[in-house]
Amino acid sequence: MTMAEQHRLSAREAATLIRVELDAGDTDFALRFVFQAISDMRKAGNALDDFLIQPESTGSRAWDTLFATAILWQCERAGVPAPSWSDMPPLGDDWIVWPRGAPGGEWADRIRAATPEPFRVRRIFIRERDFTTA
Repeated sequence: MTMAEQHRLSAREAATLIRVELDAGDTDFALRFVFQAISDMRKAGNALDDFLIQPESTGSRAWDTLFATAILWQCERAGVPAPSWSDMPPLGDDWIVWPRGAPGGEWADRIRAATPEPFRVRRIFIRERDFTTA
């Protein structure tokens, strides 16, 4: 059964929706689509073939890297081979993922401390628990 038949987002659909939200200036909703796609990926179990087809760009290198790293990380957690396109180079600068603006110093420290390794090495800082609330 395909992701569409299961009423779940594939990586391609999620990347398109993320791009639409970024184009509209709504980073909060773009982030929600990242989380929803990973939640849908978890629920799909082993039926991931259509999910893992390389998506178009979100229009942002940082967001492409965030999304690809989230997929890489979830594949590692599920014991599934990650697609080659999910292994992105690190960003040029640190990015603490936050819905709007930037977090205060204490929150930034907490986020950095709770960031899974695949994100950390790509200079993206986001808490694991952010992916479990979707």
